[in-house]
Amino acid sequence: MKANLQKIGNSTGAIIPAHLLKKFNLKAGAAVEVKEKNNSIVIEPVAEELTLKNMLALCTKENTALSEEDKEWLNAKPIGKEIL
Repeated sequence: MKANLQKIGNSTGAIIPAHLLKKFNLKAGAAVEVKEKNNSIVIEPVAEELTLKNMLALCTKENTALSEEDKEWLNAKPIGKEIL
């Protein structure tokens, strides 16, 4: 795939096509590693650091909502010698 280099401030960058950004789950501002390998320029995604802030940013109302099974479990009375 052909891409043109563009001047960005004092640097030069290449535009990464949308389908590749989607494939590798990358967005503007994502960290990538740029290196030289076998006389080529290689751009690789950098795994996002697992921090509490990053993990909490993934929490939404949809993926943290309690299911009916969760609610049943939370409201259940102790069966054995659980300490509440």
